[in-house]
Amino acid sequence: MNQKLKSYTAQTYIAYALIAPAAIYIILIVAWPLLETIRLSFTNSSLAGEDYVGLENYQKMFSSKKFNGIVTRTFVWMFFFGLFKTYYWFNWSCST
Repeated sequence: MNQKLKSYTAQTYIAYALIAPAAIYIILIVAWPLLETIRLSFTNSSLAGEDYVGLENYQKMFSSKKFNGIVTRTFVWMFFFGLFKTYYWFNWSCST
């Protein structure tokens, strides 16, 4: 099992240079706000500062009487909007 280590060539560096802007974009525009949102969900945040409250926000959310209705309406809306978009896209693409 004597395997040679692959050497990095100029093509490898060019590939990394071309991929780097997209990777940086994904990290800065997508990943960081997602992680920050998750972190903030465990706090009571205001202009005065942040207080860590743990799972208290989630307990309030799941015990709310409105929660089930909100989730149901969200999924119903997504389902019908998806059908609507699919129907009109299919009709549009077939007519052109």
